[in-house]
Amino acid sequence: MLITRRLALPLLMSVAHPPLSFASETAWPRHAVKLLTPSQPGGSPDVIARVFGEALAGLWGQSVITENRPGADGSLAVNGLREAASLETSHALLVAPTTVLTVIPVLRERVPYDPVGDAHPVSTAAADFLAIAVPSTLPVHSLDELMRSVQANPGQMNWFAAPGGPFMVFTDWMRRRKIDMAFVSYRGAPDALRDLAESRIQVIMAPLAPLLPLVAGGKVRLIAVSNPDRAPRAPDIPTVQEAGHSELTLEGTIAFFAPRNVSIEQRRKIASDIASVGAKPEIANRLAGAGQVVKTSSPEALNAYMQEQAERWRRLARDLGIRPT
Repeated sequence: MLITRRLALPLLMSVAHPPLSFASETAWPRHAVKLLTPSQPGGSPDVIARVFGEALAGLWGQSVITENRPGADGSLAVNGLREAASLETSHALLVAPTTVLTVIPVLRERVPYDPVGDAHPVSTAAADFLAIAVPSTLPVHSLDELMRSVQANPGQMNWFAAPGGPFMVFTDWMRRRKIDMAFVSYRGAPDALRDLAESRIQVIMAPLAPLLPLVAGGKVRLIAVSNPDRAPRAPDIPTVQEAGHSELTLEGTIAFFAPRNVSIEQRRKIASDIASVGAKPEIANRLAGAGQVVKTSSPEALNAYMQEQAERWRRLARDLGIRPT
């Protein structure tokens, strides 16, 4: 069943009155749990699923298995969660960037899932740091210097940003600052990173972790992080807010979601377990190595964040004249 964009946009996720189900009347989990992620192995959601999954398995006394379902803008992973809801004997959670349920329904005319009914909020897990970087050969050390360099060379510099939120906020930044650069499309961020290191593109907005080896190798220079707080692995790099470019603020939030047949009481219990795991120093240390910071929440807080973000992307798409495809 295809869900129309009109139905997908209002992100009114119910946390107060979920449907009654077999799963809501018994202990959860009763057996092995599957963590579905739209990420390739090694991607940020995959890392979070495996790190949290290992600790949750010990807490629950059940096997926790990470299953990668990349592709189709996250649809494959969300559909796996929907399938789990139809099987009373299946335990599954989705571990995904919140943009799968907030940005993608804005950018796509139709999505093959209901972002309201098929994925119910449980807890945030971590914040993935995003950075803006340039080749080390470019004499630019700040966003202000980048802006002046682009204005002095209109249309002569190339840029790339990860699809969805990063692409939208960077496009909005160029519109607001009245600067002109050529966007270069790539099949994936690794190709863009290689071209950045070789100065074939001049600026990128992408997750921090894969940029750090290029920085260490002297190929790339970080000029800002888009998160509200500085990155522990790059503490000397200012945030975009500190640099006076707050329109670039963006946090890569990765969260847990449950299928519709898991009650709010069970989701609160799972969120409490996730918070207990996230409070362990060894979990924070492992995620820090991947450029991430633990950030847990209640289902209600995640629900409020999702609605706020969905409105932000709808408004930004209107401002930019982006039409769903």
